[in-house]
Amino acid sequence: MTYLHPRRPCVLIEDSRAGMPGAGAWHFTDPLRIVTTDAPAAIADCLAALDEAVAAGFWVAGWLSYEAGHAFETRLARAAPRLPAHPLLWFGVFRDRVWRDGAAMEARWTAPAPTPKPHVLTPARAALDAQAYRVALARIQDYIAAGDVYQVN
Repeated sequence: MTYLHPRRPCVLIEDSRAGMPGAGAWHFTDPLRIVTTDAPAAIADCLAALDEAVAAGFWVAGWLSYEAGHAFETRLARAAPRLPAHPLLWFGVFRDRVWRDGAAMEARWTAPAPTPKPHVLTPARAALDAQAYRVALARIQDYIAAGDVYQVN
């Protein structure tokens, strides 16, 4: 079972009582949509959209950056911070969530990594012979001369 996928957004809200009975994490995967902004003026609208999602029976999970606090405190709004490189708010709207047992997660994440398959390095060699290379290069030069491309990788 794969817990986290490197290219699919998910949220893992972990219980900080590691090692205690009942510890674990709520795992939210496959968001129906993502609500995010890097504009302080849009934070209230994003939160309203999240409220609507919860009212419709969905789960929302994500984060609100420290810098987003300036949108809530009028005394701080005038002293707007330099905006971070990450969004001010990022939440997924999820259909469901899964409870991950803390002991099982700990065992999985601390288990020894599988032994990698052996590999052999071989000498480098060209994918094309000299004649095929000349033909391919001539085609590229024709495309460039015709204005169809300006670069070929």
